[in-house]
Amino acid sequence: MIRIETLDGLILSKVCKEVSPLKYENIVKKNKLLDGSYHIQIIGTPIEFIEFIVIANESQVEKINLIEAIGEPIKLIENDREFLGLIDSAIDWDRLTVGYKDREKRLYEGNIKLVLTGVGDEE
Repeated sequence: MIRIETLDGLILSKVCKEVSPLKYENIVKKNKLLDGSYHIQIIGTPIEFIEFIVIANESQVEKINLIEAIGEPIKLIENDREFLGLIDSAIDWDRLTVGYKDREKRLYEGNIKLVLTGVGDEE
């Protein structure tokens, strides 16, 4: 099962899909020199991140939004691996279900970019 949870074990969503392989992003400065050639400079160490889609009910969405806003780390648990990181930016949620009064049945889908601060094996 692929899921996200807080560091103290509170499950934020049990449904995560389309988990990307590890990706890297860095600051690149490109300059065209007077002779027409290019100079490319890589600044700093690249950040590692994973992108995935999360499906959550309305109360889980509110918790995820708060976690993103205060910069609290979360864990993405994918089978035998754990990724610890921070949500990169506010999530645009798309509502999947309509007509439910119960908050637990209202489902939303959002794309998350998780900037990794640690990678480990599941305990």
